[in-house]
Amino acid sequence: PAILDAIYAAPERKGYDFEKQRLTKAQADKTEIETEVLRENLIPREQVVEWYGRMVSAARAVAIHPDEGRGGGRDDERIRS
Repeated sequence: PAILDAIYAAPERKGYDFEKQRLTKAQADKTEIETEVLRENLIPREQVVEWYGRMVSAARAVAIHPDEGRGGGRDDERIRS
């Protein structure tokens, strides 16, 4: 069948070189990322998502209840007088 001929046909020289360059670049990029992680210049995505979620939750809590957790309420009245 024609589809099998297309799959198993020898790659064109130009196409092969292009794909080889893509593979080499992908391998270099992967190695660079792994090196940066080992140097602790990058952190895992999961840690960023967790941290961001905590920051959003804290901001939301302050927006909903601005006097809680900042010494608000009766203490604010005493300081103003």
